Amino acid sequence: MMGGIKKIGAVFVLAFTFFSAAAQSGKYYETDAVVLQDNCILWQMGDDGKLVDTKETLGVGAEIKVRATSDYRMQVQTLTWISGRMEQSGNFIRIDYMDRDCYIFDGRIALGMVPGIITVPSAAIYRTRNLADINGTFLASGKVLAVGKSYEIVGGISMSEIAYYSADSQSILRGYVRADRVSANRDDIKAIEMLTLAENTYSYSQKRQIVSSVKDLNVTGNVLEMIGEAEMRLNRSANLSLAGEVDVPTQTFYYADSGYIHIRDMPSTVGNSVGTLATDDDFTVIRRTARSQTLYGITDFWYYGVSVDKIDGWVFGGFLTPRPVEDDGKNPDELAGEGEGSETGSDEGSQSEIDEKGL
Repeated sequence: MMGGIKKIGAVFVLAFTFFSAAAQSGKYYETDAVVLQDNCILWQMGDDGKLVDTKETLGVGAEIKVRATSDYRMQVQTLTWISGRMEQSGNFIRIDYMDRDCYIFDGRIALGMVPGIITVPSAAIYRTRNLADINGTFLASGKVLAVGKSYEIVGGISMSEIAYYSADSQSILRGYVRADRVSANRDDIKAIEMLTLAENTYSYSQKRQIVSSVKDLNVTGNVLEMIGEAEMRLNRSANLSLAGEVDVPTQTFYYADSGYIHIRDMPSTVGNSVGTLATDDDFTVIRRTARSQTLYGITDFWYYGVSVDKIDGWVFGGFLTPRPVEDDGKNPDELAGEGEGSETGSDEGSQSEIDEKGL
């Protein structure tokens, strides 16, 4: 009889030990979380008990599983790693990523929330669910964050709990935003990512294809407006000469980068190439478009002129560098009085976005 009781006791002890170990390991206590720091470094434990940088990173908005305690609080551990010959330490969170035990720095993730995105040009952040309690922070369209519960307040307006990463404080900031300014719809997030990709795509045809593909997604009203605006910018950018041209004082530019760029028959990347400018080739301009464009993150006009090879056409100004007067091959005495009116036109037109370098 006593032997049976001892056996039963031993089983209970073993079971208690097993489940305690499981709880301590976090195996049975995982919760969803959203990564809010872009390029968040993944670490793994080395054989020497110190962390090793895997050279892998997680992007903002990535969904992960977090090892947690029985009450679903994150397990923060102070761990060390070797940088050069120096040993350093920091606070880390243990996570499950692609069935691997990994670690990331504490203060980079939000628990119990889902990925979301700002869908308006600018969204105000509030400290509480009170429209008068604005904290002076505004998040721009396309900002990826974490979205929690929504609360209806007055006049049919709802506020959503949000969290986002601050690079300045290197921590997660929390607050509220109007629910109609943010979306957790996965198609909305994907659509805005694709529109951003289109803006950074240098081929007009590829840009058009991306924007067309976005229309197949099931997006909400705000994002639908963004798609429409992207289409209008594409249509306007097809040929800027439709907006008019402006004469400018004759000035010589040159192409300073390596390789070459095209001279086109109209001020657009969809224009036909009529020639090229190679490194250090001169291009003398006489007029420009009335409206500017943004290309490679540079806003400038398209300039009409003649190349060193006597080929006339259009080149995007952002790829041109003014030729210093002393490099024009003229005698300095001949340049007296020529400096007046040599400046190019100012950016007075409305900005239209375009995405091809024209190589």
